[in-house]
Amino acid sequence: MIEAKNPHRAISTHHRQAHLKKFGEYRDKLLAKTATIDQHAEAAARACGVDTARDWTVVPLFVTPDVNPAAFISDPVVPFTSITTLATILTASDAPAVGWNTANIAN
Repeated sequence: MIEAKNPHRAISTHHRQAHLKKFGEYRDKLLAKTATIDQHAEAAARACGVDTARDWTVVPLFVTPDVNPAAFISDPVVPFTSITTLATILTASDAPAVGWNTANIAN
């Protein structure tokens, strides 16, 4: 379950705090969407025209244009990556780790 965000860069302390709070709200929504899709993974796959003769793993993922500070809080809960590394993340054999992910992951 991918949530794409293009946030404004936070420069001041106040803006960074607001940015992190907003991403907390986005994270909660992403986790709720992921849970819903996970409960109906085969139906979601069929709706996308994909063969469902397999077990599906539904993973939340934030995609941003560049490194996002929300990926580096003490407990980010969900994986993050940039649009430039998305293809690598999606084709990796392992699910992305919680926090920031780069193209340098094991396949």
